Amino acid sequence: MSQAVFQRESAVEYFKDLVDRALTRQGVATQELTSYYVVQLLAGFLQQPENLDDGPLSVRLVQALESGGMRQRASLKQIGDLSLFIAGFFSESLNRKMVDVDYYATIGGRAYHALSRVETDTFSPVFAELGSKFVDFVDVLSEVSER
Repeated sequence: MSQAVFQRESAVEYFKDLVDRALTRQGVATQELTSYYVVQLLAGFLQQPENLDDGPLSVRLVQALESGGMRQRASLKQIGDLSLFIAGFFSESLNRKMVDVDYYATIGGRAYHALSRVETDTFSPVFAELGSKFVDFVDVLSEVSER
């Protein structure tokens, strides 16, 4: 009788392995900090999922862009992260909906681009890359979700 072997690893380790493999298979070249950010995003959704009931993301994006300071930054980050997560993990089912992956790519990409404009933020290059390669990262998360 064979004995089952279980490997104990954290959510971060688990997602890092999956994200790294998906990036390689998808041929997405990325900064190490961007890869780290995506892994942390996934691990964070295990801990505390974002609130989906705060209204349409397009309305939330407009409100965030009209606000300022830390509130604006937090809202834009939440919108970008949620858009990326939904588009990546639910892309197949979105193809059958009125609001499809393109909607989330537009909203999320715009949120990340707005965040990238704060030059003093360490994560500005990360947000710029997520904004410009949003669809590539959707494909990466879609592959991760299949595992």
